[in-house]
Amino acid sequence: MTSERPTQADWTARRRWFAETVTRALDDAAAQPGQQAEALLAELEDVFCVGAWLSAVILSTAVIEAHLRETAAPGNALENTRDLFHRLGLPAEFEELRLLRNRLVHVQPGSPTLTPDMHWSHGEVFEQDARDALRLVALALTR
Repeated sequence: MTSERPTQADWTARRRWFAETVTRALDDAAAQPGQQAEALLAELEDVFCVGAWLSAVILSTAVIEAHLRETAAPGNALENTRDLFHRLGLPAEFEELRLLRNRLVHVQPGSPTLTPDMHWSHGEVFEQDARDALRLVALALTR
């Protein structure tokens, strides 16, 4: 992401991709998302469309966790996310996403995961991470 606004064409293409990937999963959802997951999902769509890739990764994890806690594991709010993913038998990619989110959010003094210049030098990698995270959101919604 840069500090520049995406073009209308980029915004439209991203919104279409989001709809084809995530919104379509809602039609096949085992359970409709709860209110918190649905609110986060709306925010995720905006963040993705603007090209805020790292925010999309972080929010994707939040959407997945909220959805699973609201539908597959209600009443078990104290269970940590790693254990929740394991108990539900989710593929390893969910744990990889959780770990990526943790690296993005939690600072490792002396060894930062992010530097300001990475927005330009790693933009394509960050975009792919965001798209991969959204595919996992779609998969979680169908569970």
